[in-house]
Parts: sequence; C-alpha cells; structure tokens
Amino acid sequence: MPGPTDTDFFHRADMGDTNVGQGEKDDPVQVAEQGLDALFASKDKVVAGSWKTRAKGLANKVLPDSLKAKGTAGWRNRAAPTGRRCPTQPHPDRRVSVRGRDTA
Repeated sequence: MPGPTDTDFFHRADMGDTNVGQGEKDDPVQVAEQGLDALFASKDKVVAGSWKTRAKGLANKVLPDSLKAKGTAGWRNRAAPTGRRCPTQPHPDRRVSVRGRDTA
C-alpha cells in the first residue's frame, strides 16, 4: 500500500488545494517497481514508497488500534482544503442532487 504518490490523482480529485495534495509525495516509478517486485516474489502485501511511508506501515503493525485511530484523525485535516471552503460543504462549481432535486 503506497502513501500519497506523485500522480495526477490529486488534481483529478480536485484535491490540489489540500495539504496532502500540495505536500511531499512518493515517486510513482519507485512505488510501481516495489509493487511489481512484491508481485513477482508472490508477496500478498507490500508497503511501497519512500522510507517515510514504509516506516508508517511498520508502525501500523505494532501500534495498538486506539493509538492508530488518533493518528488517522489527522488525515482529515490533511485532506481538507487549505482555502476558506469548509470541507463538509460541496464545491461551489458542482451541483449536488438531493433526493432527485439539484441544488447549487
């Protein structure tokens, strides 16, 4: 499982203005090579990416669930827009359908 990877994903997901979208990301070639190496070695799981991502994967194996849950809460802040838009509000350029009615 890779961490944030430097692909077009964050742009396409309209997450370019988030902390994770603007932050440091793993090299996609490195992630792909590590994934393929694991596949050819018949490994069913691999934590691919930088040493930082792999260290987080190792920590997830040994930390208790209660501590992991506290750390996971920080991801919501990393995925929230850095601008003034509230993450729970729809994007102003998108229409949202609520029970068959379009809203602006």
